[in-house]
Amino acid sequence: ARRCAADVMRASRRAGEGTRGVEAHAEEGASTMSEARLDARRRVRQMLARAVAMPPSLRAVFEAVVCEGRAIDEVAGALALSRAAVDTRLRRMRQCLAA
Repeated sequence: ARRCAADVMRASRRAGEGTRGVEAHAEEGASTMSEARLDARRRVRQMLARAVAMPPSLRAVFEAVVCEGRAIDEVAGALALSRAAVDTRLRRMRQCLAA
């Protein structure tokens, strides 16, 4: 709730409203932000559920690239794969997540 209020305050300042009208925007902004956060959390949970169902070879690439933020070349070296193999697994991983 504090973050939502701070976001509304910042947006009001940028728009030149100062502090007037902040209370009116606060309720609307808080409900919109909380709904957006809930939707984002649902999407993340669905994506993680699909990731758990992936084959181990795809899941290893998923964890290294997406979760750990490692570079493709680094992942290829760590998993003893070529860059093309990592790219292929990333493509298959995206297809699994999109399904």
